Amino acid sequence: MALQEPESEQSNPQLSAAMRRTRTAILDAALAVLPVNPKASLSDIAEKADVGRSTLHRHFNDRTDLVRALALYVRDLSNVAIDRAEPEVGTPLAAIRRLVDGQFDLGPILVFLHEDPLVRTDPELHEQFGVGEDKLIMAITRAADPADPTPTAWRLRVFWELVRLGSDFTANGAARHEAIDAIMYTLTHGMAAGESR
Repeated sequence: MALQEPESEQSNPQLSAAMRRTRTAILDAALAVLPVNPKASLSDIAEKADVGRSTLHRHFNDRTDLVRALALYVRDLSNVAIDRAEPEVGTPLAAIRRLVDGQFDLGPILVFLHEDPLVRTDPELHEQFGVGEDKLIMAITRAADPADPTPTAWRLRVFWELVRLGSDFTANGAARHEAIDAIMYTLTHGMAAGESR
């Protein structure tokens, strides 16, 4: 599934079309590089984006500036995918499956950003990064057993970790549908056989 460029990157009036394409290429490069190598340098990201380091610095002053922009870019990509999944439509499990499918390609970068010290310690950025997750939380809550006392924050974290693990699974040769099936089975059945099975 190809990720769609978020509205915020398409409509920034201060950037020419060429500058927007370059900025998006840098953000896409960071999206690809940082989950694999969290300590990657700006030079590594510039190389992946096929731009010079000076070009990268015209768009982002430093790594903090890049990570901040990346968090907002990824949030927008995630929100587009959540909206496209229509989590309020159909059965709760069908909605969760569409959400897993829509977030699948973002799993590794979302986990990276949730763990990045800048995102965790900057209250304003952390709050902005979480905008849009309300539909995801609603779908997870709708699918959960009402008698289950597990906190919503835990369920959300498990969702993201399973999406990340699914991405890792496909990187090691599994088919995407196999990974999504495994995620769904783990979400709905857990891992233990239990006494009633």
